[in-house]
Amino acid sequence: MKNTIRNFARITFAVIALSFVLASCKKENDTSSPLSLKNAKATVSPAADTLVGNWGNPIPPTGGPATYGTVYANLVTGAQSASSSGFTHHLFFNSYNNSVINPATGYSLRYLNTTTALSSISLSDYTNAVPVTSLGESSTTDPANADLNATGWYTYQPEGDIAVVENLIIFVRNNSTGVTYAVQFTDAEGQGVAVNNRGVYWFNRGQVL
Repeated sequence: MKNTIRNFARITFAVIALSFVLASCKKENDTSSPLSLKNAKATVSPAADTLVGNWGNPIPPTGGPATYGTVYANLVTGAQSASSSGFTHHLFFNSYNNSVINPATGYSLRYLNTTTALSSISLSDYTNAVPVTSLGESSTTDPANADLNATGWYTYQPEGDIAVVENLIIFVRNNSTGVTYAVQFTDAEGQGVAVNNRGVYWFNRGQVL
């Protein structure tokens, strides 16, 4: 892992990782169609990307989750924005260190514990995935996810370091068109000091075709 999110963020991350406030989001106008389950096995052509969070102060009373704002992400272009105005997006990241993943309006979010490589993920994997309204810290502590029972995309180690959960695929689907995207996080880094810090997250993304 390139770096760690130190102990100062551990408590605040844990308190709110599973809580969120839904923001008003712009609906994506997808033009491609999902592959029928009757067709040949679908695959993903992953593209590497980095989510750079906003700077914020996690410590109350002057700080808190709202100080980190929101980061909106487009899973087609890889573009990101601190504002949803005029920006087409599929996901948004909010709360402490922008660590909580939320689907854009008109989209649904699921996750799947699997050893299948991202490049081999299919629409049948999506049907087996767990639907959620948001996704943050896992209740399990093993980042290797050997038992395939993670409930979030990151976890904490005993020394307080953050670790990305392995063997976990996140799905984002357009509820109208059925177009589906797959995301897998590969690394995480905390930058800054106790009263001014941000999260930086590396992941691979792609449409399930």
